Amino acid sequence: MQSHTNFPSLSASVVCAAALLACTSAEAQQVIPLPGIVIEGATLEKAPVAKTRTPKPSDETAAPKPNLQSAPATAATSTPTAVASDLPAIATAGGADAGAGLRAGMPAGEIGSAVTVVTSRDIQQQQARTSADVLRALPGVTVTGTGGVGSVTQVRIRGADGRHTRVLIDGVEANTTKDAEFDFSNLSPEDIERIEVIRGPMSALYGSGALGGVINIETKAARGPLSLSVRAEGGSFGTRDLAGRLAAGNDSGYFSLTAQHRTTQGFAVAPGGSIKSATDLQSYGLRAGVTLAPAAKLDVTVRYTDKRAGFPDFGVDYLSPRPFATADDARNELVQRSLLAGVRLSWDALNGALTQELKTNYTSDISSNTFDPVFGFPPLVINHSRDEGTRATYAYSATYRLPTDPHFGRHAVTGLIEKATETFKPFSDYDTSFGDYNGDGIMRTRNRLSYAGEWRGTFAERLSLTAGVRRDDNDTFQDFNTWRTTASFDWKELALRPHASLGTGVKLPGMYDQFGANSKQYQSNPNLRPETSRGYDVGVETKFLGGRATTDITYFSSVLRDKIYLNCCAGPTFNYFPDNVANLSTRRGIELATSYQITPALYFGAAYTYTDARQPDGTPEYRRVPHGYRFDTRYLFDDGKGTLSIAAINNSRTPDVAFDSGFNKSRVDLQAYWLVQLAASYKIQPNVELYGRVENAFNARYQEVYGYNTAGVGAYAGVKIKFDDLLNTGK
Repeated sequence: MQSHTNFPSLSASVVCAAALLACTSAEAQQVIPLPGIVIEGATLEKAPVAKTRTPKPSDETAAPKPNLQSAPATAATSTPTAVASDLPAIATAGGADAGAGLRAGMPAGEIGSAVTVVTSRDIQQQQARTSADVLRALPGVTVTGTGGVGSVTQVRIRGADGRHTRVLIDGVEANTTKDAEFDFSNLSPEDIERIEVIRGPMSALYGSGALGGVINIETKAARGPLSLSVRAEGGSFGTRDLAGRLAAGNDSGYFSLTAQHRTTQGFAVAPGGSIKSATDLQSYGLRAGVTLAPAAKLDVTVRYTDKRAGFPDFGVDYLSPRPFATADDARNELVQRSLLAGVRLSWDALNGALTQELKTNYTSDISSNTFDPVFGFPPLVINHSRDEGTRATYAYSATYRLPTDPHFGRHAVTGLIEKATETFKPFSDYDTSFGDYNGDGIMRTRNRLSYAGEWRGTFAERLSLTAGVRRDDNDTFQDFNTWRTTASFDWKELALRPHASLGTGVKLPGMYDQFGANSKQYQSNPNLRPETSRGYDVGVETKFLGGRATTDITYFSSVLRDKIYLNCCAGPTFNYFPDNVANLSTRRGIELATSYQITPALYFGAAYTYTDARQPDGTPEYRRVPHGYRFDTRYLFDDGKGTLSIAAINNSRTPDVAFDSGFNKSRVDLQAYWLVQLAASYKIQPNVELYGRVENAFNARYQEVYGYNTAGVGAYAGVKIKFDDLLNTGK
């Protein structure tokens, strides 16, 4: 569908708004460059336990009021589209090294991989309510959803499939065992402290699934007196949103409890339809840790989500002139319940030169569908399906840091051994008079034993190199090896930092692909091969204007072998079974990110991605945006009490697939569109903040998946209240 937003007028509006904000900001202020940050997910190396840094005051506590006339730039003026090295080290007490037991990570300036970081302050100022909105149009990232807030939402990195994005939440793998996907509609950003998007093959660190890249998510911990924050919001589409957080922490231990309940009546996803797809999402989280000794700590994380979402049917309306199948009105319901839990014990030895970690993680994902007996297929029959999957991992790792030598630099070596067990059980009670679609209810199990090693060296505080290798031994599939190497060089004299990475990736078939759902129609394929890839990127980061501005441009290229697809409708019995494509699929493109701290109060950031993803026959891959743009402008006023934010996203025409009445495939093009969001907040008291936003401000009509409508313009408002130092209240 055509967007109602005109490109020239929108660009003019954004530029004028930025100019207006610049004119009203403080004049001729000296800006201190943003400090560098650390990245956790780009290395196996573990930080010393005994060297946890003291974080700065949190926005969850009563932080001092910023002085915009002289204060250095902080995360409040950073942007999701900023290159990693321009974002602040730790901006809040929920940061990556807050509390008694979080890892410090690796300096961004020493990373050869392309990385983008989003902080909790970015999320707060953007007022993002879905993780998909946080990630949308970041460099190298494409987001596609099938309609409403609770619809299945995929994130693709560098033109790879959604199942090629490895998702970690507090170090726990969140991808399902069923199909190795992660549905980002299940993830609320409410308690997220930071998101790292690490692009390129990462299987040498993480094993199966990290072909396109890794999204590493850290939730908020705590440091400081016992405090409580609550938030209430309402708005368009019958939206109600309640959230709360209780937290406290010191050098001895910490804990953080979060809860959120978001409901929306939704809108009609089916073109021309009238049935709204409502969503009810509940999320609960726990982060806790204790210092067992000066050089030993124990950390625990638990996250539970429960989602109920309406969704339409899909098919051809024979009473309409539409030539292809689209979403059709139905009162179907999807229920998803997921549990992620992890326990990590870390300790130092050899006077801090050796850091060891012992951890265990567990995930459970239960997904069930109830199909409308009136509108659904087959008619007048209530159908149910239910898929259950679990993953249990046990791992030991050790990092040894060699003594620093002025001639040979700094070196660290990390080793890892990991055991994983995955299960999957499908069930359904579809009416067999319309075909045998039944899941057989049999539990499938597979095991994997993995070994990995990584070396990291820094020479003369300029050249940083890493090299890693991993082997995965599988009991139900072939074994495989992967490797990865990176380089980064800090050319201080020219304010340049060239960086590059090269590596391989592998993706095991999902449990559904490997074992099927039954022995009749949804069959397994014993000859199915894992998907493998090899890719590289090379780029350069440059700083100018005294460090206030940074630009990073990266070229990437990769090939995918043995792509897995569902072979539909084969044979006289209408069978479905997975198979491999023999030829190579290619992905290449350019990523550009720039950030400019114009004044301490005014920030501007932009990102652009060009993606050319091709199928083995040379035709474009579906749902890969060829040209994607993002612009962010943020302005602080009244000594930091208020914030104004404008975010604009543009996706070019994008190829997609459509099916006719015989379910034959045809290519269609989704129209280009702009999305604009306006957000504002103001602290009427130090601990009371009012906020509001307008999403899709120009009411663009667009689709991310052919035949599925998306939301029009919506307005939302809310209040956030903090209660600090609860134990001393009234004293």
